[in-house]
Amino acid sequence: MGKNNTHVTDLPIEIQERILAYLDGESLESASSVTFLWKEISKGLWRQLCIIPHNFPVSNPSLPPGKKGSPSFRLIDCKPNSNMESWLTRHNYSGIYDMVLNGSKLVVSVYNTIQVLDLDGNILNVLSEETLNGDGGKTFCYYSNSDFILCGTETGNVQVFDALSGNVLGVYRRDGYSISDIRIKDELVLTVDTFGAFKEWILIGSQLKFKKELNFEGISPSYTEYNRERLLDTDGRIVATSVDSSLYIARIQSDDSVLKNVWVFSKMDSILCIVVFGSRSSVAVGTRKGLVFIYIPSLDSSHYFKVGSYQTPFKDSITSICAYGNSRLVFGDVNAEIHCCKLREDNDGNVVFDQDSNVFTLESGHLYGSYVWAVKMDATRIYSGDSNSNLSKQYFDDSNFPEWTKSNIGITVPLMFPEQKISPFGVDKKSACIFCEEKFIVFVVGDVNLIADIPAYVGYWKGKFCTPNGLKDHAFQMKAPVTGPDGKTKIQKNFFFP
Repeated sequence: MGKNNTHVTDLPIEIQERILAYLDGESLESASSVTFLWKEISKGLWRQLCIIPHNFPVSNPSLPPGKKGSPSFRLIDCKPNSNMESWLTRHNYSGIYDMVLNGSKLVVSVYNTIQVLDLDGNILNVLSEETLNGDGGKTFCYYSNSDFILCGTETGNVQVFDALSGNVLGVYRRDGYSISDIRIKDELVLTVDTFGAFKEWILIGSQLKFKKELNFEGISPSYTEYNRERLLDTDGRIVATSVDSSLYIARIQSDDSVLKNVWVFSKMDSILCIVVFGSRSSVAVGTRKGLVFIYIPSLDSSHYFKVGSYQTPFKDSITSICAYGNSRLVFGDVNAEIHCCKLREDNDGNVVFDQDSNVFTLESGHLYGSYVWAVKMDATRIYSGDSNSNLSKQYFDDSNFPEWTKSNIGITVPLMFPEQKISPFGVDKKSACIFCEEKFIVFVVGDVNLIADIPAYVGYWKGKFCTPNGLKDHAFQMKAPVTGPDGKTKIQKNFFFP
C-alpha cells in the first residue's frame, strides 16, 4: 500500500505476481496466517491466476541423480562402479539379491557389496568385497539390526561390522561349516549351516557369544547332504526353516537345546523365500511354481495349519516375501511384479487367506523380466530390489491394502500434472507453487459415479493438459463401477490411466 492508498489488489495481476514472487511459499503462508489482509491478497491472486491463460513453460521435473519415475514410485540405481563381468561368470544371480529394513536404515546386498542406505535411498556406507571377505572366506549371508551387520561366511565365521563406519568389530567361529543363513531378533542370533545344523548366539553390544547348538526333535543334521535349501527366519518365539521343499516350524525354548513341538509341512514345492510375521508367529513361504502358502497357529498355539494359498497369474516363481504386522503381505516374483494382499479374520477370529483377500499387483517400476529378489516394507513404504540393481521405493496407505468391505472406487496414486519437485527427502510441496520454479500443480478429481464414459473423460483431460511428452509417466490404477446395457453395475478392476 502506498501513500495514495493504492491497494495491492488494485494492481494488474502481473504486478501482483512480481511483488509476491519475492516471498517463498513458507513466508507467504506465514504472512497469510498473521494478518487477514495478506490472506485476502493471496487468495485473490490465486483466483485470478487460475482463470486467466498462462504461458508458463511446462518443464520436466528435476530428479536427483540415479532416480527416475513418477511420484508413485522412485527407482534408485544401486549398481556398483566396479566391473561385474567376473561376478556374472561365478554366480547365477545378479543385482540386488537381499535386503534388510531395520529402523532408519536399509541394508542392501548388490553384487559383491553391501550398501547401507537411509530411507530416502541416500548411501551412508558401502562394504566392499575386500572388506566382506577379509577373514579369508566369501560372505554367504548377512543380517542387520539398527547398529551392526552380521555376515556368515563359507569358512563358518560370523563377522560383526559397524553399520555406519564399516569397521570390523569381531570375528566369531564355532566350526568350519559354511553358514547359509543368519537372523537377528533383539539379542538372539540364529545361524544355520549348509548341513542343517542350528546355532544360537547372544549379541551383547557388539560382542557375539555362542550359547548352544539347536536340534529339531527327531531330526538330526545330515553331514553327507550338502546345501539343501537352508532358509531361515525367526521372531524370537519360533524358528522356521526349509529343507528339500519341506517347511519346519518349531518353538524356541530358553534353556533346552532340543526344539520340540516341531511341525513339518512336506513336499509342497521348491521353497525360495520364507517369513515369520505377526503377533501370533504366522509363517508364509513363496515357491518356485508361484505359490504362496500361509501357516497360522491355532488359537491355543497347540499346532499350525495351512489357511490358504495364492498363485501368481502366470505361475511366476515367488522370489521374495515380507510382511508387516499381522495381516499385510507383499511378495515379488521373477517377472518384475510385486503382489500385495491383506489377510482377514472370520467371525471366530481365525485368519483367512483366499481369493477374496483382494490380492493385487502394484506398479513398481521394475523392468519386465527382471527378478525381484528382495522386498521389505514398513508402515508407509515398500522397498523392492531387482536383478538389474534397481531399488524401488514407493509410498502407500490403507487404500493400497483395501478393506474387506468392497468400495466403489480405489485410486492408488493421484494424477499430478506437471510433477511436483522431487528432492532426496521426498516431495517438496511448498516449493511447488506459482511463486516458485515449479509454477503449477493440477489435480484432476472425478466422481466415477457421475461419469458415464471413463475413456472419454480421460481423453478430455488429456486434451486440456496435453504436453509434448504426453501423460505416459503419470499412470495410476483405479477400480470403477461400470453400468452395463442390462442396467447392472459391476466393479471394473485394473483400469489404467495412461
